[in-house]
Amino acid sequence: MRHPDSESRVIWGLRDVHVIVSMIFACTLACYFERMGFSIAFTELAKSASLNEADKGTVMSAFFYGYAVMQLPGGWLSARHGGARILGLSFALWGSISMVMPGTVHDGSTTILMACRVAIGASQGMFIPASHTLLAKWIPVHERSRLVTLAMSGM
Repeated sequence: MRHPDSESRVIWGLRDVHVIVSMIFACTLACYFERMGFSIAFTELAKSASLNEADKGTVMSAFFYGYAVMQLPGGWLSARHGGARILGLSFALWGSISMVMPGTVHDGSTTILMACRVAIGASQGMFIPASHTLLAKWIPVHERSRLVTLAMSGM
């Protein structure tokens, strides 16, 4: 990657910084759509699978175990390997696990579904630290507050 102090390139009529901010906005929006969408879809799945309230609560909270655990490691990995790589890894893991997850509730057992939710939480837990590492590298100091706010407004 180019150093941020060098002259800014123009991509599709936008400065490269604006393209990065737009892409992070889209990624943030996708993460939060997944969180909201799963809650809606799982409510119906739980009804059809006759899951009790305790199982539903456990599955719904499983995401946050992985998410919370990966915050610090995600920041460390981003600092060590670069925000763009960890952001890509985050989305590759999240997407792969999301493809496996449908149909994981069999005979009322939620073990595989909970494992998938923990893994998705862990993969999304790397997203925010990776995004901020990337934004800190690429956005000039005098534009940071405005552009980071725009990038994270997908939440």
